[in-house]
Amino acid sequence: MRTRGIILLVGVLLTLSSTASSDVITLTTTFIEVGKGGVVSKESSGLNVSIVNTGNVPALNVQTELMLPDGFTSKPVFPGTLEPNVTQYLYFPLTLPENVSPGRYPLVLSTHYTDANSYPFSTIAPTYFVYQTATPILLRGVLPEVTVSGDESSSFMFRIANTGKDPHNVSIRIYAPNELKLDKDATTVELLGREDKEVPFTLQSFGALPGSAYVILATAEYDEGGMHYSSLAGGMVKVTVKASVFELPSTSIIFGVAVLIVLAIVYLQIKGKGGKSGSPQSQNKKADAKVERSGGARS
Repeated sequence: MRTRGIILLVGVLLTLSSTASSDVITLTTTFIEVGKGGVVSKESSGLNVSIVNTGNVPALNVQTELMLPDGFTSKPVFPGTLEPNVTQYLYFPLTLPENVSPGRYPLVLSTHYTDANSYPFSTIAPTYFVYQTATPILLRGVLPEVTVSGDESSSFMFRIANTGKDPHNVSIRIYAPNELKLDKDATTVELLGREDKEVPFTLQSFGALPGSAYVILATAEYDEGGMHYSSLAGGMVKVTVKASVFELPSTSIIFGVAVLIVLAIVYLQIKGKGGKSGSPQSQNKKADAKVERSGGARS
């Protein structure tokens, strides 16, 4: 009967554990069209985006905004609440600078939202847009996988290569979600023809969840002959912060309590059996000793 009670108790606790960890929010962004046919002009300079929550609970207080090259502007869009498996379509009007050069430009869509506990999250997603005329991608960037542990800073190298023959003054920018903090997000390097360099950056956790992985992005841009050239690179940051016992997920706490309760019950059962055990000879000896002590008291 006690064994059944233990199994039932553990089953209830594990059920509570799985229930507590079942809420998921996953936002998927799709760039439908930039401008007209992927080409931006003064007359057609909007961005159409779809966003869907493929999780099982709503994403709350959703706000989206574009992170654009210098001179380009746009206004944020507020979808509000994203219910599970419901697609929303967003439109971002782009304002172009007066003297913009034709060519290829990068843009990054940043999305901010909260869960039911008002805990903030953010994601970033990249794409290109072309103004008037497309240019080839002659820069090749590589971001490594970065691991962040505790509150310590982690350094990494962004490797950028110029596959063309001409030298360029390249502007580099790193994009990261709000949960990560960079020592700097922009710099400039001189690249000779057919040359590659490593550019150092440092980041650290800024409220990132332990055990999570975050996307970071890098853009590289330059102008040549009245045309604009750019490239995009993506990387991953893994957060391995060791949480204290007070910061452990509820699933770990519940499972730990279940194990302790089971061990305590098993210990009490073993101890109870040990107290009742003993051979008949030992019990008779104890009885004889008691009789002798009582007899000695009468004489």
